[in-house]
Amino acid sequence: MDVDETGKASFVRLIDGQTFPFWEDQTVYKKVYYVDQNHPQASDANKGTEESPFLTINQAARMAMPGEKVIVKKGIYRENVRPARSGENEKSMICYEAATEAEVVISGSEVVKEK
Repeated sequence: MDVDETGKASFVRLIDGQTFPFWEDQTVYKKVYYVDQNHPQASDANKGTEESPFLTINQAARMAMPGEKVIVKKGIYRENVRPARSGENEKSMICYEAATEAEVVISGSEVVKEK
C-alpha cells in the first residue's frame, strides 16, 4: 500500500502488479432511497422513501443512479443483490450503507424449513 503526503492510502498493488487507486467519497447525494423489510407497508412497488420504503435491496439497486444513496434498515436480507449500474467517479458514486446503528446482513441462503 502506498500513502500520499497526508499519510492516507493512495493505492494498493494487486497480486498481478496493477494498482487500485483509493479516493475519498466527495459525492453530494441528490437522492436517497430506503429499504426496510420490517416496515409494515414496505413494497418494491413503493417510491423508496423513508415513509414508503422498498422491501428489497435489489429494487433499490435497480433504481439507484450515480450520485444517489441507498440506506438499508436492520434485518437479514436473503437476496442476491445485483446493482444495475455503478458510480462514475469520486464525485458521483452510488452508496449503499446500513442505517445508523442498524445490523444489516445480506445472505443468499434460504431458511431451511422442517417437513
